[in-house]
Amino acid sequence: MRLKILFIGHSFHTVTKSSEFFINFLKTIGDVSTEFDDCWKGEAQVNFRPILRSFDMVVVWQLRQVIETIAHSGHPNIVFVPMYDSIHTGGENFWRKLKKVKVVCFSPTLRATCHSYGLDSYFLQYYPEGCKVAAVGYENKRMFFWQRLPIPNWQTLTSILPASQFEKLHHHLAMDPGIESCAENLIAPTVSETRQENFGNSTWFEKKSDLIAKLAEFNLFFLPREREGIGFSFLDSMETGMIPIGFNFPTFNEYVIDGVNGFIVDKKQRLDLPPLAPVAANMMHYLKKGRANYERSLGKLDSFLLKRVVPPPKPEGSALFRKFAPKLYRKWLNQKREREIPEVSASRKRFQGESPLVTVVTVVRNNAPRLAKTFQSVFSQTYRNFEYIVIDGKSTDETMKVVRSHESSIDSHLSEKDRGPYDAMMKGAALARGRYVIYMNAGDEFAETTSLGDAMELCPEDAEFIYGHYYFVAANRTTKLKLVRDLDLTYQTLRNGNLTHLWQSGLPCHQSSIVSKELILRIGFDPTLVIAADHALAYEAFAQGAKTYHTNTVISKYYSGGLSSKMHSQCVNDWRKISLKHTENKAAVKEFYKKMG
Repeated sequence: MRLKILFIGHSFHTVTKSSEFFINFLKTIGDVSTEFDDCWKGEAQVNFRPILRSFDMVVVWQLRQVIETIAHSGHPNIVFVPMYDSIHTGGENFWRKLKKVKVVCFSPTLRATCHSYGLDSYFLQYYPEGCKVAAVGYENKRMFFWQRLPIPNWQTLTSILPASQFEKLHHHLAMDPGIESCAENLIAPTVSETRQENFGNSTWFEKKSDLIAKLAEFNLFFLPREREGIGFSFLDSMETGMIPIGFNFPTFNEYVIDGVNGFIVDKKQRLDLPPLAPVAANMMHYLKKGRANYERSLGKLDSFLLKRVVPPPKPEGSALFRKFAPKLYRKWLNQKREREIPEVSASRKRFQGESPLVTVVTVVRNNAPRLAKTFQSVFSQTYRNFEYIVIDGKSTDETMKVVRSHESSIDSHLSEKDRGPYDAMMKGAALARGRYVIYMNAGDEFAETTSLGDAMELCPEDAEFIYGHYYFVAANRTTKLKLVRDLDLTYQTLRNGNLTHLWQSGLPCHQSSIVSKELILRIGFDPTLVIAADHALAYEAFAQGAKTYHTNTVISKYYSGGLSSKMHSQCVNDWRKISLKHTENKAAVKEFYKKMG
């Protein structure tokens, strides 16, 4: 007997068809009934609770007010699919209400939020099926701007991107629901602009095919909104070969690496676009890679939808302790967790063959509880072309007991005294049989079970330094997505001495770097650096001409509490030394680190 599924969505999506792909997926696992909410039209909210029990699964698409109403209805299988643009203002009170709900995230930023609150969530990033070269090619610049909101508007575009660089400019005015009344007061193109030979305009197309035909006349697409839900507007344009331009907000900045497969702009800075052909080629590559990764994640979505919800663990300790001494409580809880060794439920077969593509190395000393967590993550990887090595610094706790209890899942392990973590990491590289090495040290985790496979998907054969994004988990378990910028761009910024905190936060960590074994053994880790020798290796590799590759995927979860967290001043000193070695503007770099303290 097939499942009975109720899908509750935004009625405007019956026009845009933006939820249709998900409804079609649900139809592969059950019989789907749809209900659409008209609150955005000013109509009263429908009470869906009386009909919930008639269905085996209830899926709420985007609608915050609906999920708040039914989250505690007692139904055993409620699924919420939030959209970043409509949910990013949701605070703690909102997310806490979802502890009995499963959450499907199309945004890694929202996935991080779910991690923060211990919610049962699943991540997949949507990509369209195909991609093609723009019909007009990429020799000349042709810009299409779809205005959906009062801001960004035509003035926003032309203040950032000088109009003189475009062969053709087009203003498409089709406002979002509920915004149409603002159209008369919009900042529109001036009369003189509309009289230019390269200017064109249009309004809402009744048929999507007509919109696609119009888009085919252009090769650049300026985003209509600062924040997106999934991002169909720019994903559809990319599918037709148009290079997207937008702001540094989700979900756009989760798909686009600035200057690599699109452009991220700042309202305060003007931009003359570089040649488009290399960017277009990269865009095609990442669309193909993203689609393969999306289909891999889609293949496991049904299992998540069908399973019972796993609620967040109940808070430990007394409510008074948590409320009136939060810092002491977190310290007590962290110490308690560090003493408890969690069960490792996953396992893996040792690599069968002579030369795996990747070697995962875990360095550990006296950290049995965190090591068990890392084992769970490594053993759960769906990617198989890797070996696993554990390097222990002669631990005196139960670390080696944990290692020996999982020897069947570990290809090699070594326990001997070392001169610190970087010495142990070099030992791991020396033992590695893989072409590449990634260090996932005790306490670190891969972001998803598919992370290693997602990173290596369509990886160029000549890549020597592969890197991607990561989640940073603070001591209070708050999780943030850290978007790593293009290494070429960050290196050139360092050379020029234009350092900012944005530059600092956009650097890769070793947990999200998959590096050629030969490169590690040749360059090594600088023994004069206590904390940041892994970052020094990255820049030294780039300076020596190593081929780098940004995966544009989230590779790892990096937890606070490591050496860089405990020895912040030493970390700053290390970074100052690295920066001064590679910059051409030493005075600016010294000033930057002086302000950092």
